[in-house]
Amino acid sequence: MGLTINDDGIYDSETFTVSCLDALKFGTAYADIYDDIVIGTDSRCLAIFNALSSGILSRSKNIWSCGNCTQAQLKYAITTLKLNAGIFIESSCGNIKLIPFSKYGFSLDSTEEKTLSDTISSVKLVSSYSDGKITDSSTLNEMYNSEVKYKQINFPPETNIQINSSNPLIKNLFHNICTDKKNSGEYRKNITFQISADGLRASAYSFETGFVFYEKLILICCISEFKKGNDIPLPYSFPVIADRLATQYGRSVFRFNPSSDKVNDISIKSISLDFPFLNDGAALIFSILKSMETEKKSLDNLINDIPEFTTTVKYINIKNNPEDTIKQIQNTSENNICYEQEDGRIIAKASKSGKSLILYAESYRAESADELCSSWMLGTGIR
Repeated sequence: MGLTINDDGIYDSETFTVSCLDALKFGTAYADIYDDIVIGTDSRCLAIFNALSSGILSRSKNIWSCGNCTQAQLKYAITTLKLNAGIFIESSCGNIKLIPFSKYGFSLDSTEEKTLSDTISSVKLVSSYSDGKITDSSTLNEMYNSEVKYKQINFPPETNIQINSSNPLIKNLFHNICTDKKNSGEYRKNITFQISADGLRASAYSFETGFVFYEKLILICCISEFKKGNDIPLPYSFPVIADRLATQYGRSVFRFNPSSDKVNDISIKSISLDFPFLNDGAALIFSILKSMETEKKSLDNLINDIPEFTTTVKYINIKNNPEDTIKQIQNTSENNICYEQEDGRIIAKASKSGKSLILYAESYRAESADELCSSWMLGTGIR
């Protein structure tokens, strides 16, 4: 079948992986669109890296190699080098996928995806002398690590902080940063932060709070910024509770569509780089700890400042005429918001395969966001 652009990356949808030939074609196609390209991988996928690099070099384009890194480190490299393109090779359970990045370390917009899809399908492999070169840029990973290690963070008193991740690179980075106080018999609070394997998100757990997911941690940081007099850029799919909180503090939330190529959306995306906690799990954790220090509040007290709400993301396979269903929703909604009432909101957008819907639901009442999704689907007759 060959490579297809999916919501979680680029790979063959039948085999759920990327062959060396696929990687060669992708590298060639990517180099037909972009010049200097940053490459990183979460494991030693040497064969795929070499095939990808061969395609890029065959077009006499340059490669900046970050080697074994996280997606957060790759995004850092793209912004530090002020480049417009990157590729992350992700390997999991024997499957491989390619994750492309664009300007500011964001995902490709819809126009870039269309151009890439067309280029992949028509790319010609040719033998040519290469003027391109590979530059070892792994020192940028160390620069990222150094910025994390030397953050001036005052850990909350009487609180044990642990930071974990399934990614060994992240786990090792935080090994010597976290507090590891011995309990001397006095009561201490314990907070465990979990950074996602890609390094881009974080969640938390404590006995007092239970699990605190990514959105609530972001909202805590947003409140801190609102109190400083700052407005915050957020994607349309992020819970609208942020807008309500902004109003309480006389501030605003600037919404953007991550897949849009419009000038306004691109501009707001660039502004989001001024708030690292929005795009980096480590920065998010440090912002939470800073809020605890500044507000002189525990994590559970900070969470109490956020109104109750629940969220869910659902993937709905559409059996009959998926294109017609998706077009109908897009034509009758603004920014894909297909339901917005006092009890909640639902954003529906088409998957990149065009065969299913992705629902982002948010509920402000006892009924969960998942139940809100089900009720809306029954009302619209979507099956």
